[in-house]
Amino acid sequence: MRTLSRAFAYAGCPSMIASSWNIPDQSSQKIFLNFCNEFINNNHPKDVALQNAKLKYIENVKDENAALVHKWTLTTAIGNIDKYESTKTPYWVLIGGGTFLLLLLFFFVRRRKSLHS
Repeated sequence: MRTLSRAFAYAGCPSMIASSWNIPDQSSQKIFLNFCNEFINNNHPKDVALQNAKLKYIENVKDENAALVHKWTLTTAIGNIDKYESTKTPYWVLIGGGTFLLLLLFFFVRRRKSLHS
């Protein structure tokens, strides 16, 4: 079956959450927000995070119509399903780099003023 996810895979995307069929926006939004919470904040692998997101959606849905299978089961994790690894730069690197740039700018402006005087 050809889907848009295949195009992303050919382009080099290592992993994705995709669906082969149309899914309702409201349910997919809730599932995806739950997925992000499970994957990033709780550090679960993508497949476990997606499963937990679907379970949380089913538990919290108030409308029986919204709990129908075709509204939550069509998404799947494709490709690399590893846990989230933060690539955040430590704050001290950002502060140090910002301070260095400010000092560099200060000396550049000061030198430029002394050359024009």
